[in-house]
Amino acid sequence: MAKGLSLDEYLEQIQDHINYGRFSEALLNIKKALIYFPTDTKLHINCGNLQHHLGLLDDAEKSFETARKLFESKEVLNNLGVVYIDKQMYDDAIIYLERSLNLDNFYPDALYNLSVCYERKGNYEKTSTYLEKCLNEDIDHLKANMLLFKTCQNICNWKRLNELKIKIENLNRKGCEHPFLNVSRCDNERTNYDNAIHWHKLNCQQTMSAQHRKVLKSSNKKSIGFICGEIRNHPTFYLIKNMFQYLDKETFNYYFYTYNHDQDYLNYLEKHVSKIVDINKKSDDQIENMVRGHDLDILIDLSVHIPHNKMNVVNRKLARKTISYLGFPGSSGSENYDYIIADRIVIPEDKQNFYTENVLYLPSIYQVNDGVKKYSNNKSRKNDYSLPEEKIILSCFNQSFKIEENLFKCWIEILKRNENTILWLLEDNALMKQNIIEYLSEVGLDESRIIFAQRISREAHIERLRHSDIVLDTMTYNGHTTTTDAIQSGVPVVTISGQHFASRVSHSILNSVGLNELVTYNLKDYTEKIHLLINDTEYRLALCKRLKNEQAIESFYDLKKFTKDFENAIASVMN
Repeated sequence: MAKGLSLDEYLEQIQDHINYGRFSEALLNIKKALIYFPTDTKLHINCGNLQHHLGLLDDAEKSFETARKLFESKEVLNNLGVVYIDKQMYDDAIIYLERSLNLDNFYPDALYNLSVCYERKGNYEKTSTYLEKCLNEDIDHLKANMLLFKTCQNICNWKRLNELKIKIENLNRKGCEHPFLNVSRCDNERTNYDNAIHWHKLNCQQTMSAQHRKVLKSSNKKSIGFICGEIRNHPTFYLIKNMFQYLDKETFNYYFYTYNHDQDYLNYLEKHVSKIVDINKKSDDQIENMVRGHDLDILIDLSVHIPHNKMNVVNRKLARKTISYLGFPGSSGSENYDYIIADRIVIPEDKQNFYTENVLYLPSIYQVNDGVKKYSNNKSRKNDYSLPEEKIILSCFNQSFKIEENLFKCWIEILKRNENTILWLLEDNALMKQNIIEYLSEVGLDESRIIFAQRISREAHIERLRHSDIVLDTMTYNGHTTTTDAIQSGVPVVTISGQHFASRVSHSILNSVGLNELVTYNLKDYTEKIHLLINDTEYRLALCKRLKNEQAIESFYDLKKFTKDFENAIASVMN
């Protein structure tokens, strides 16, 4: 670029690059402009914004800090807060966001970002407080409304949810709702599909990397990569952890790209893949270079839309084929994902048009499990968990956002009809427990009929789960790992099969163990099926016996065969 351009001329060229999605080029131009205009605060802020967008978080932090030293504005303090949020350094983010509010107590973006910090920390009381303050200033603040809805789901504040539903629908006409939130509240595949496409266009980088090109392989051995941010105490890890030992390393090179992991969990996988690649604290460009260096035929994204994903870099087409699997039960909305792995229950053949991906069907169940039977004799007793020995225990350990008011009303009806029952729920958070107890008072049911279970280690949870007599599934968003846990523990699950992927997962699991009789399709039949199991002890115990009959459900635990089917499916699309 020629020396002596005016600031406006620099800005015009920078904006031109941004308009055409050339973000790296725009960043280079800003850096050149800063040589001649080093004290221009807005240039440093724009530099930080582009670095942030490209995943260069450390560089973005430095740019915003430089801008802050030149002039400490509410905007630059807010931007620093957002960088720390993305670094998952929430306490540091809170410091800068509070300083932003010291300059303007009513700044909606800082109020919203503070609520994000507290939501990530699990402090839903402060989350709600800051969201309500934000909405007092900007009633139509899109992200604040969406996060408030999600928060009310998490704390089972159904009254407020009902007030927000129409507002969310109106605000979401342009695809501003995160796909995960959308599938959690709406079991309409067309709506989920349209929302995912619009959301992706608004929020994900649309340009193909300049490095994208066809590469002639130097080896006949195919290369397959997994990218995942959940190798820690997370359902994805517990489902997939044992599959890697059965992968065919003679035929395929396997690479595992990991971030946000716990090292002890990662050590469990390390010996079963060709190479573990740590992409923590790497920019999108750095990740791209690392992945391209392995010349992948297939890249399997195990996260997709769940928090702290790497969709922006995966969208750069880092392999010949890109596959969505396990992490998100719905369409990515991206044309850069070639396939989604499923079975014919979670995605019926006549629903494939509601996915931007082609559907790659496994012959049986799509969801992997660890292949371990967990129904050995209990070492504990019911009273170890404050459960009455003489009562029938109905349990639901699904996350609280999955519990909907109309479903909970069914559970109340079941408890009232059957005095010999107790409902055992996971205490996801203190406000959830408080709201449910208040709801019980309103409907005239003694709070002693519900027992709340604390979060404990996974091993201890599996031990206590065996004391359940019947697991009650949730509706719009089924149990996924929790349903598998119950089946592996020999406990029957009653589900409602719905109208989208997330609401058909338990149906798929029950089908795989020959228990379609526990699949219902409406709340009335769901209620009656649970009532039958409560009152027909012989039938209920027969179901438990079937779940412990190793020959009857042998294929459910055959992880070696599942892995072979999985490899055959992905190999079929390599060419």
